[in-house]
Amino acid sequence: MQSTQTEHTVSTALTRVLLRYLAKGGHGLDGVCARAGMERGLPEAPEARLTGAQFDALWREAAGAVDDPDFGLRFGRALAGAWPGGNLLLGLMMNCPTVAEAMDRLLRYHDIMADTIRPRMRVEKERVVLRWDYFGPDLEMPQQLGDALLCLYRYMLGRLTEGELQIREIRFAGPRPPAMELHRRVFCAPLAFAQRRHELE
Repeated sequence: MQSTQTEHTVSTALTRVLLRYLAKGGHGLDGVCARAGMERGLPEAPEARLTGAQFDALWREAAGAVDDPDFGLRFGRALAGAWPGGNLLLGLMMNCPTVAEAMDRLLRYHDIMADTIRPRMRVEKERVVLRWDYFGPDLEMPQQLGDALLCLYRYMLGRLTEGELQIREIRFAGPRPPAMELHRRVFCAPLAFAQRRHELE
């Protein structure tokens, strides 16, 4: 019987943001790509996609090359500053009249950027919990990638709500880091570590 399993992919446009960040920081871009099995770098075509396995390998090699426990947060902040004006989906979200409509666009069209990472939103009375499903090789999202997503969405939601975002808690799947200064500065909210998954409530 033929398999119907979907091959999850990530836009190379999204991946280029990561590679530019690494290159700007002087983190040995050629070596990172080679160790991730991408000796020739990214395909040139703008509509090209990486497999979920390629993206996972590239992300893990990038995090290892930077060797910074706060790499995910720093990259998330850079991503938040770079995307809204130049990314089609986030530009569409920023022009929605309500936050609810913006989040609907995100959930509906996120696969344009990546279907190996999928945002999920749960609404319970006055609480909204945002999390991500990950379809990498072992289904376990890299810690630094989860940190970057929390950071990106914290800033993105802050813009959508014009600074009125009220965060009840930020949950990290990884252990509590030894230094917390950047976490506190970025999130300005209660932080919980060693949780089942990365979540923003």
